[in-house]
Amino acid sequence: VLDVQDAAQRADLPRELSGRSAESVQVEGMSLPVREIGLPIGAPITRRSLRQMVRRLLATGRFADVQVDVSPEGDGLRVVVHLAPRIVLVRVDVNGNEVLDDEDVRREVDLTEGAELAAADLPAVQARLGVAYAQLGYEQVEVQATLRDTDDPARKVLILDVEEGEPTRIFGVVFDGEAPAESSGVRRSMDLGEGDILDRAAVGRAVDRAEERLRELGHLEARLVLRSLDRSGAGVIVRVRSHVGPRYQVLIRGYGQIPRAAIYDVLRIGEEPPHSGVILAMEGRTTKLVQRYGFPDAVVRIRRVQAPERSAVPLEPGVSTLLLVDVRTGDPVRVVGRSFPGAQHLEASFLDEEIDAILED
Repeated sequence: VLDVQDAAQRADLPRELSGRSAESVQVEGMSLPVREIGLPIGAPITRRSLRQMVRRLLATGRFADVQVDVSPEGDGLRVVVHLAPRIVLVRVDVNGNEVLDDEDVRREVDLTEGAELAAADLPAVQARLGVAYAQLGYEQVEVQATLRDTDDPARKVLILDVEEGEPTRIFGVVFDGEAPAESSGVRRSMDLGEGDILDRAAVGRAVDRAEERLRELGHLEARLVLRSLDRSGAGVIVRVRSHVGPRYQVLIRGYGQIPRAAIYDVLRIGEEPPHSGVILAMEGRTTKLVQRYGFPDAVVRIRRVQAPERSAVPLEPGVSTLLLVDVRTGDPVRVVGRSFPGAQHLEASFLDEEIDAILED
């Protein structure tokens, strides 16, 4: 057999058959006159001649696959050329779909008018669409993909018949580890109720929202991860691995005339748990901010400390850890005058206004 994929490198013709003449040439797979194969009866058969024939057929652009079988016949050889036509889709028709509209289906299978497709690819098309439906909770979906002929053998219509079936539903959400307090509103933030369809992407977003809610409440080390979807009858239990961690309060000290909100924003509280590397990054960002306010020698130190039983600063209920942000601004740099040596084409007043605008921003 000579396979198209390897045609340029080899032709699997046994050495003892090389050089024998072609007693017969047969075409299978599609209707094509033998003369168009380019292998005359009586012509000697060699690896080189087979490779040239395959390359010539592929170069026409009419075939997606070419294979050659060679076997002894009398004193010569019997050559069978298997041709797989290059199929171009003129249309993709979808039937039976409701959850996904036609355009969604075409996008999921990544096939539209003008795409190339072989009959051997149909199972993969069915599988792709089945996976897309399963992600939305329709795990019982059945997809049948077929090719319908047109007047041109190389141009076909792809028919996708879909039976969506009943969806898989969520029977409950279970937190493994530290369960968030009912009063925290974490479950409510998930917006994931019993009986909802198992949309896997929606479940992932729900877990992310729950983690975000915990961090908004000061649980800066909170970490929630979808652990598993456990089967329970005709539905699933969503299991979430949960670490709530201590509740933090941020105290910023020594910032003087610098807006506290500006410092708080640059800390990016809640984006990541405040481990040592994250705290170093916070210190760097805050130091640069203070320096931009005219304090080039500013130093910022951030520490995690246990909240005291009695604090001079009012603490939120349940706070057990403080994130202390200590700002030492140092001496400010004051502007005592402005000059613009070398400025020939712009007035000093215009440049003053530009600088003022930049400082205001």
